[in-house]
Amino acid sequence: MLPCGTYPGSYQEDIAVVRTRLQWGLLIAGLALLFCLPLFTDLRWMSFINITMIYIIAVLGLNILTGYCGQISIGHAAFMAVGAYTSAILVTKLGFPFWVALPCAGIMAGLVGLIFGLPSLRVKGFYLVLATLAAQFIIMWVIMRIRFLTGGYAGIKVPRPELGGIVFDTDQSYFYIIAVLLVIMTFLAKNIVRTKVGRAFI
Repeated sequence: MLPCGTYPGSYQEDIAVVRTRLQWGLLIAGLALLFCLPLFTDLRWMSFINITMIYIIAVLGLNILTGYCGQISIGHAAFMAVGAYTSAILVTKLGFPFWVALPCAGIMAGLVGLIFGLPSLRVKGFYLVLATLAAQFIIMWVIMRIRFLTGGYAGIKVPRPELGGIVFDTDQSYFYIIAVLLVIMTFLAKNIVRTKVGRAFI
């Protein structure tokens, strides 16, 4: 939405996400407030905020799938688990740095989603819901059974990430990793739907 009397002068201005000085100011102020949260938030709320931001990142993908493509998925949590366990296994079992394991986790979650997604191209409606529900049960069953990799119900204890000698060992420091990823993923999700592929989704 643009203020009354404000009109785009070119196509680039028309498709821009942030168009006016007020919008730029609000964006900068919002980001500044976001990254200052750890300075005046206690430990209990910090943990809650971190978990909430992780869920927001996951919901960005679900919004594209359901909100723009109109497809219903019940197996979204299972694909989150695939990414989480992939990252943990790469770090603890194979000695990958956290920063390398993180994008690998997203790639693996996408590949597993592709395994269930390709057969689902042949079905629609209620049957697609059943396919994603099956993915939820199958993935979680496999994770709980390959205990030598996943630790079963006990899970995996993962060492804290480091960057340039800085150890992210508190909820306050971990917040900055999640917040940066949230900003990047929000930007990418917003711009995906503005591309040719995104318009095809809609």
